[in-house]
Amino acid sequence: MSKTRYRESFFIDPVTEEEVEKELLGFNPTKSVGYDSFNPKVIREIPPYIKQPLKSIFNKSFSTGIFPDGLKISLITPVYKNGI
Repeated sequence: MSKTRYRESFFIDPVTEEEVEKELLGFNPTKSVGYDSFNPKVIREIPPYIKQPLKSIFNKSFSTGIFPDGLKISLITPVYKNGI
């Protein structure tokens, strides 16, 4: 399958600034910082300043099928559940 055909098979509607802002405001301020060292309390304060650039990055990634390496990182913390 050609690269172009592959990209066309993945459909995601473009995100809006309102959707980005809603997600940023949904960060739990009591959680600890992630791998990027951003404090969730700070993230909840800056949506007016970063919602447009984030929208552009997300939509460009969706339209090209190319995602920045920084968006592919996550922290996984196993949680022991007694008896399971």
